[in-house]
Amino acid sequence: MSKKGESPNKAPSPTITERKGVAEKYRTLVENSLTGIFIHQDGKYVFVNERFARIHGYTTQELLGKNHLTLIHPDEREAIRQIASKRLKGQAAPQQYEVRRLKKDGETIWCEMIATRVTYKGKPAIMGNIADVTERKRLEQALLESERKYRTLFENLNDAAFLADAETGYILDTNKRGEVLLGRTREEIIDMRQTELHPPEAANEYRQRFATHVQKGRAVDYDGEAIRKNGSIVPVNISAAPVTIGEKRLIVGLFRDITERKQMEKEIQDKNEQLEIQNEELRA
Repeated sequence: MSKKGESPNKAPSPTITERKGVAEKYRTLVENSLTGIFIHQDGKYVFVNERFARIHGYTTQELLGKNHLTLIHPDEREAIRQIASKRLKGQAAPQQYEVRRLKKDGETIWCEMIATRVTYKGKPAIMGNIADVTERKRLEQALLESERKYRTLFENLNDAAFLADAETGYILDTNKRGEVLLGRTREEIIDMRQTELHPPEAANEYRQRFATHVQKGRAVDYDGEAIRKNGSIVPVNISAAPVTIGEKRLIVGLFRDITERKQMEKEIQDKNEQLEIQNEELRA
């Protein structure tokens, strides 16, 4: 039977021992977290876990009472101050974002941060966690710089350049010289098949050459023909080689317009034929 004034369905309140057990489990979870956890109140850290301190090169005791903005990169302090102010006022503010922070020795690190408004010891505070993503940002920057270098090199080649998927033969990219050579825009060229760069009647020949050499990892260099959008034929020297970027197998093909060379070769051939005729006449 329940006691007078007590609801028969009310769950019993946790004992002091049970509350201490929950608190201890929570502290263990926080201290062993793979992310840095913090609480700042009135602009100062009132709690940080060991991971948070290690990320910044401090001890936990060194950080308690420290202004939270001192760990933020100077260029981002005002933005972070405004976000924290809005959050404490209950206004809309981003919960997750990347921010540059500072280690004790002054080194800049990139962190992904999640923060929210909480009540700590009866007063509003901000609780959050951070993960050091410096290495990821460095990798992204390196890839970005590589992309810029690749694009600069690709665009400034003297020859028309085409980047194709080694498995399917679809064109993935071209440069300005490629646009000029084919009389097409880059958008028109991308997603064309490699064989469509050549006269239709020779498509099988180029397809076999592509499969026999380039797709098997062998570079090739030969004279061929390219077809422009208006149907005119351009003699070209083709140099193609396989490359691997990440796990993607690609083909880089360089097309050099050899119209002038072909004209000169024809002129020389015509002159040789004329000389042969003249020699035949002299011998007759």
